[in-house]
Amino acid sequence: MKYLTLIIGLIVVFGFYGFAQEEEEDFEKDVIIVKPYEPAISDAYKYSTQPKIEDTVRIPPSFDYTIESRKKEVDFDVEPIKAAKTVGEPLTKLYRGYIRLGYGNYFTPYAEIDYNALRSKNYLFGVTGKHISSGGKLKLVDDENVFSGYNDNKLGIYAKGFYNNSTVSGNLNYISSRVYYYGFDERYLNDIEPGRDREDIDNNTYNILDFNARYRSNYTDSLHFNYDINLDCYNIQHNDDNIFDANMLSVTGDINKFINYKKNILGSEFGISYYDQGRSFRFKTVYDTVKQYTVIKFDPYAGIIGDDWGIRVGLNTFVAYTDDNDPVFRFYPQASAQYNMVGNFLIPYFGITGDYMVNDFRSVLQENKFIEPRLAVYRSDYRIFSYGGIKGNFSPEMQYDVKVTYAKIDDMYFYVNNTENYGVLGAKDIYLMNNFVVVYDDIEYLDFFGELDFKYSKKLGFMLKADYSIYTMTNEFRPWHVPDYEVVFGAKYNLRNKILVNALIYHIGGQSVKSWNPGGIEDYIELDGTIDVSLGIEYRYSKILSAFIDLNNIASQNYYRWHNYPTQGFNFIAGITYSLLGEKSSVN
Repeated sequence: MKYLTLIIGLIVVFGFYGFAQEEEEDFEKDVIIVKPYEPAISDAYKYSTQPKIEDTVRIPPSFDYTIESRKKEVDFDVEPIKAAKTVGEPLTKLYRGYIRLGYGNYFTPYAEIDYNALRSKNYLFGVTGKHISSGGKLKLVDDENVFSGYNDNKLGIYAKGFYNNSTVSGNLNYISSRVYYYGFDERYLNDIEPGRDREDIDNNTYNILDFNARYRSNYTDSLHFNYDINLDCYNIQHNDDNIFDANMLSVTGDINKFINYKKNILGSEFGISYYDQGRSFRFKTVYDTVKQYTVIKFDPYAGIIGDDWGIRVGLNTFVAYTDDNDPVFRFYPQASAQYNMVGNFLIPYFGITGDYMVNDFRSVLQENKFIEPRLAVYRSDYRIFSYGGIKGNFSPEMQYDVKVTYAKIDDMYFYVNNTENYGVLGAKDIYLMNNFVVVYDDIEYLDFFGELDFKYSKKLGFMLKADYSIYTMTNEFRPWHVPDYEVVFGAKYNLRNKILVNALIYHIGGQSVKSWNPGGIEDYIELDGTIDVSLGIEYRYSKILSAFIDLNNIASQNYYRWHNYPTQGFNFIAGITYSLLGEKSSVN
């Protein structure tokens, strides 16, 4: 069987070979060589012949060990490193003060002095004094000249102490002020001849002694209460002891505390004020004598402070005692909020509150020095005082503020020319109408305010303010002696800290004045608005010596801020400023 299989295999092989020989006789015998023959030998892969033993039973290693810890003593010597030396910027040299002297037209001498301590981390104190007066004359409506002088003096001392967590400050001032009643109503010139020279004109002279002290804490954490307490008092004496005197003593303050990591604040404003105006009259409906009255206030509040917003709510509480009336209680809710919408670019804000406003004699005198010498103004009740607006920065160099205010006020006062004869200054005052008393009215007040501050560069800056008011009166026809609007434009320029220029343009609208015609019938007069342009220039010859000139009312407008009282026309003051000896330059 084995041999049979071999024979069959050989027959098959030779059969195929013979068939192949017959097929090859038909093929062509030419061979085309493309490139020389390159033999290639494939890599040989040799199977491993080493035996591999796989144990089916595995025993993991297991053993115990411990580490015995020992402290290795290492000696290490620290070599000190010298502290780096930094060169600080030199501190600005401080001077002990300055003396400023000048003189202007209308026979106007001017002097100012300030003397203070040098740089200290613990205290600051100094003395100050100022004098300005005028002895010139003005041409009035009858083309006659009249003495229109004034005299203002101030002497004061001030001090401030700096402590770890608080600051204490105080000042004491003596002020003397005199104006002359040079105005008159020209319609009555046929009835009386007004005085023209200094000795023939009545004056209004006051001597004021005031003192103020303040204690304020400086804590910046939420663990402590913060305090801000003020003491304020004054005594005012008229030049004629039989006419007027006034005293005031007031203690006010604010105590508050941050809680919840400065996200909330709780606090209260408080105060008690005592007023004594014994020899004075209150012009309301009759000339009631006001001797004493006391006002107590307590205004608790709470606030929430966010990253970009803040809210505050509270209640203003007032109790007022007078010598001729029962106690008066007033409660005014207060609320305010603001929200920084777009990175200080757009910050809307609003608020609403109320106030029991004491119109003390000092504030009235600063507002209008031509008042009747015995005038004591009644308080005003701000039943509603609300506001809302938008403020922010157009850029780091430009800031803006736009605001609308609405208020409802009872017993708001307005100045009118005095037509009453009090038997003290003489019957001629009936016709001259050259001092002012007040009338009262319940009003609604709407005000539109806008402000833009643009610092173009370190050398040049601009400022623009505008204010427009609308009054709704109850009894009076118009808000007497109140301009319809005010616009102020200012510019400052500093040329290499050598020449400093300040310019100011002040424009006020027209105002209405209550008047009476010769027949005794009540009437009113419209006073025109005006534009007042001022320019100040200072040339610094050195760090201690400079020269200045102030030009006022450049357009020489003899406008009337108060009826029958034209202002001085173009006037100027020129002089020098000298800095007193100071400290030596030092490096911080």
